[in-house]
Parts: sequence; structure tokens; C-alpha cells
Amino acid sequence: MWRKLINLLRDEYGYSASQARGVIALFGLIIIILLIPAAWSLIKPKLVYHESEKKLIEGDRQALEAFFKESGAYKSGKPDNFRNEKEQKKFYPFNPNRDSRDALVNAGLPTYLAERILKYREKGGKFKKADDLGKLYGMSPGLFAQLKPFIRLETPDTVSAKPELKSAKAMPAKPIPLVNLNMADTILLESLRGVGAKTASRIVRYRDRLGGFHNLNQLKEIFGIDSTMFSAIRTQCEVDTVTSPIRKISMSEVELDALSLHPYISRRQAGILLAWRRQRGIKNGNDLILSKALSAEEAKRLEPYLIF
Repeated sequence: MWRKLINLLRDEYGYSASQARGVIALFGLIIIILLIPAAWSLIKPKLVYHESEKKLIEGDRQALEAFFKESGAYKSGKPDNFRNEKEQKKFYPFNPNRDSRDALVNAGLPTYLAERILKYREKGGKFKKADDLGKLYGMSPGLFAQLKPFIRLETPDTVSAKPELKSAKAMPAKPIPLVNLNMADTILLESLRGVGAKTASRIVRYRDRLGGFHNLNQLKEIFGIDSTMFSAIRTQCEVDTVTSPIRKISMSEVELDALSLHPYISRRQAGILLAWRRQRGIKNGNDLILSKALSAEEAKRLEPYLIF
């Protein structure tokens, strides 16, 4: 029979002997592939479930049905969109801006929609008109059409004005204590609005170099404090030179190294002043200008830190 098939293919189609054998092998393979599913259905082993596995499967099936019923997506095995109007549940008036989750569910809303309404309200959302509820994610047009007649929103006429509470005697607000810049440490300075750890540290270091602040505007001389930060800080602090006096420099005794450490005078200017002191003495702030070491503006800025 094998030889007859080969000869038939060679005579009818002009195949060589090897080509005829290949064609026969290909057809045989196709037949085997087509028969595999049928053969597998006869020889495959039957699945035998243990009693505990059957209970688990049944439990999963019941849980899935409960989920669909709870979500409102299906009822009686049919999608919500295809339910008969006679099968629709009853709805009751509700306020989406005020009612709790349970109240919304009792009014006829699906649980998942009630939870989305609450999440929308938690984020600051508010339904200003009934149509806003129809834009909620998951709200189908059919369901909204049934719910719309039952939506109750507050209007200016329905919102009752709250009675004003009048106290017999108005209590004055306690003033917030200001932070004294000349006594505050870095921890206290960090408590000021707009002041971080680095800025607090810079304030303390500059205060120590100066010998103390004598006015708030000196904060603007500190690196990193711009006009915006200064405006925020100045309302929270003060400069009290009575309880925390400025550390002053005696111009009759100070040496060059000590005087040049002050941020308001350079080493060159300090040298000129001390030379003037040796020749004529420094008796007042006017001598600072006469020595040509400082300008009038520079002398005025440095004078609060000097003793003559």
C-alpha cells in the first residue's frame, strides 16, 4: 500500500520518490494532530475533589455572588442595565452632602457609590446641584435618572441661619509673646515661622560678632535673610537692650585685633582709628569721622557699640 501511494503521487503530480514520501508523512502528521483532542478526552484522568476542596469552591462561589449583589452590578443573574423596571429597588430622599454611608445605602444607593460620595466629600468636594451627582464615577445614566427625583440639596432658603452667640463680656485675645533676639538660642529661633536651623545658627553667630542687636533692621545684614523672610520674622521678635544690654567696646583700651573683629569695621579702618587715638585721643563719635577712618554713615552704625 505504501508503494502504491508513492507511485500514485509520482504518476499524478510528477513528484520524485522522496517528495512523495514527504507528502504522505505530512498528511499523516496532520491527521494525528486532529485526532489528539478526541483521544485526550478519552484518556484524561477525571478530577476528584476532596470534601474540603468542594467546600472552598462553594464558598468562593457564594462570596462572588455576594460581591455582585452588594455592588449592585448584578441582580438575579442579570446586569443592572438590563433589569426589568418592575424589579428595581425603591429609593428614598437623601442628601449627598450630609448623609452617612449607611443612610445613603438605605436610601437605595449601591454601596460602592455611597463610599465614593463619602470619599468625594472627604477631599473637600460638594454637590451644588443634582446633576453634579450624575458626573460621579460609576454612576450610570439609568441609575441617575431613578435617583434624581430623590436628591435633596440645601438651598439658601432651607439652610437655617445659626444664632449668633453673644457673650456677656468679650474676652480679649492674649498677645503672642515676642522673642528677644538678644537672648534667644537657636532652638527658640527655629520656632519662629520661616526660620530654619541654618538661619537660626547664622543669627546667633552674627549677634555674637556684633555684641548684640540694637534694632531689628540688622537682621537684613545676615546672609540668607531676604525681604520676604525679614517681613515674616520681624512680627515675631523684638530687640530688648534693657534686659540684654549690648556688649560695648572701650575706645580708650581696645587693641587692633579686638577692634577689627567687629563686622562694622575693617582692620585698615581700625588701624587708622587707633593711630588717631594715640595722637589726639577719641572722645566722641565725631572723632570717628574726623579721623577719616569712617564715613558719617559708618560711624553712626558703629557708635552704639562703642564707649568713649
